[in-house]
Amino acid sequence: MTSDDDNIENTQNPPANIISHAFDAATAERARITPAVAPFELCYNSTQLGSTRLGYAVPQIDLMLEGGRNWTVFGGNSMVQVSADTACLAFVEMKQGEADKQGESPAAVIGGFQMENNLLVFDEEKQRLGFSSLLWGRQTTCSNFNFTMAA
Repeated sequence: MTSDDDNIENTQNPPANIISHAFDAATAERARITPAVAPFELCYNSTQLGSTRLGYAVPQIDLMLEGGRNWTVFGGNSMVQVSADTACLAFVEMKQGEADKQGESPAAVIGGFQMENNLLVFDEEKQRLGFSSLLWGRQTTCSNFNFTMAA
């Protein structure tokens, strides 16, 4: 694992621990809001985070995928606004009891919020799922596409 002010990278540890711990370490100079707003674990004063065209000015999160590829999650998909002046890291850890029911070790839930404004590609033949990076980087959003038009 590496973390610095610009990037968080997971190379060895399970996502349940690495995302919040590495993000916390990379944002140690920023004041956390305690207690955090459930179900999130790390919350910050959003007026002090700053912003970029890709969302809050927080370290990007690089999720390493099979085959050596990664998916980068920027502030627009890693931080959720929960009140007028509070934003929280938008990854929710699957608790041990929940993981046991699934037969897997604890994991981080990557859900709808991380997928917003990313395009998904379903390759049925190869049984693969692909996705774009945050569309804000291309100065567009999903709302600019007409998904109801016949192919």
